[in-house]
Amino acid sequence: MLLVTAIIWGLSFVAQSERENIKRRQAAEIAAAKAKGVKFGRVLSVLWVSAYFPNLLLAIKLAE
Repeated sequence: MLLVTAIIWGLSFVAQSERENIKRRQAAEIAAAKAKGVKFGRVLSVLWVSAYFPNLLLAIKLAE
């Protein structure tokens, strides 16, 4: 049982280290992209805005 516990502990350590490395690499890539001027997030299309914006304004007015 002690051997199984040691193996599980070792694998969890490796997994945690890998998660930290992934986060570090991802943060570096995001910083590099932002330095280049890349914009993040969802882009609202003109069709979405034109289709839903009047309904949104109406809902806001009705909520007041």
